[in-house]
Amino acid sequence: MPPEPTILVKKKDGTTERVPLSSVLKNLKPAPEPSAAVPAVVKPAALQAVSVNLPARQASAPAVSRPPLIKPVKPKDRPIPVKINNASSDWHTSLLEEDAPISKADDLVAVSAPRVDQVDKVITSLSFTVPADFVNRLRSLAQLRLKDVRTTAQTKDAAMRPLLQGGLALAEPEANELEAACAALLAPSNLEAQIKRQPPAEPGIPVLVNKPSAPAPSALFKISKGPLAKVPMNDVVSRDVEVSPIDEIRLFNLIDLRRLGSAPAEAASRLRQKFLNLREESILFYLDSLTAWRESPLFSDYIKFLASAAQNNKSLATAAANTAGGITPEEVLAIAHLNQELNS
Repeated sequence: MPPEPTILVKKKDGTTERVPLSSVLKNLKPAPEPSAAVPAVVKPAALQAVSVNLPARQASAPAVSRPPLIKPVKPKDRPIPVKINNASSDWHTSLLEEDAPISKADDLVAVSAPRVDQVDKVITSLSFTVPADFVNRLRSLAQLRLKDVRTTAQTKDAAMRPLLQGGLALAEPEANELEAACAALLAPSNLEAQIKRQPPAEPGIPVLVNKPSAPAPSALFKISKGPLAKVPMNDVVSRDVEVSPIDEIRLFNLIDLRRLGSAPAEAASRLRQKFLNLREESILFYLDSLTAWRESPLFSDYIKFLASAAQNNKSLATAAANTAGGITPEEVLAIAHLNQELNS
């Protein structure tokens, strides 16, 4: 017979206990079956007559006589009569429609005349000619100068400017001739005639005349008796130029060789070490250093010294004695051994 199943039950004191399932089912109370609820029928109550006892109406107070209410009557919209003065017939004319009297200025000279005749005189007086494609450019340049639009320096600059930059590519004497021809027609009287004259003032209107004001008194300069502050001056510092190891060999000269050591053999050995360092780093750097060495001033002095000695059929000591401060025979031998090691 299989064992009866149990269930874990928690007691009131908080402890738990495992009991058989049958005992738990016995202790359970069956739930009451729900009974069908019968809705209660509420019968409406009988309507009863409600009597309201109103208080007796008090005796009315004597009537007070009031004046009748009179409503204001609005006047009809009608135009207000305007008295027209027949003496003036232009009362209805707007100020914006008034034609202002225009003074005739036929005798006034234009501020900037075309000056075509003066341009023709300038071009005719020139001793040189320009290509036909640039004649209009020359006329425009002379016209701007005659109108005083361009100055003397601007005219010369435009005349000497290259053709591709909008100029005439003239030489300096030709530009001076063009400027002189234009300046001859720019007399002071012509400039004054170009100023637009003001129309005369109407009678009855006061004219304000600007009276020359008195010159302002010149400022009095006082010499300061205090100590003068010293202006700080900064030294001129040259910019450092970056030189690579290969450029250093390319710029190597006799003074640099003597700085490497007191003896020529020692200096040549240190110079050889520079080539070895470049070969350890890269064979390409080493090949570039050999090319740079053949372009150096020291190698050039070495070749010139040997060529001069061989051409004159002299020994190294005799050739070195003739060149004071130049390369010595010991330095020549040191460089020769260096070249032999580099070429090997």
